Amino acid sequence: MTNKNKDNQTAFPHISDELLTEMNNRFPERCAELEWTEKEIWFVAGQRSVVRLLIQIANEQREIKL
Repeated sequence: MTNKNKDNQTAFPHISDELLTEMNNRFPERCAELEWTEKEIWFVAGQRSVVRLLIQIANEQREIKL
């Protein structure tokens, strides 16, 4: 049986602080450079979007443990 969250979705695996640190180092918040193409801007934005999602889920996981 799989763990489900309150919305009846499969629970996300635990996200460690080490993973978040590494993801933040590899895909930092940054502004687009003038020489980037539109595709490059969207690609980098998508990478960072995943990091933001992981941070949000990790914060929710911490709140549940409290």
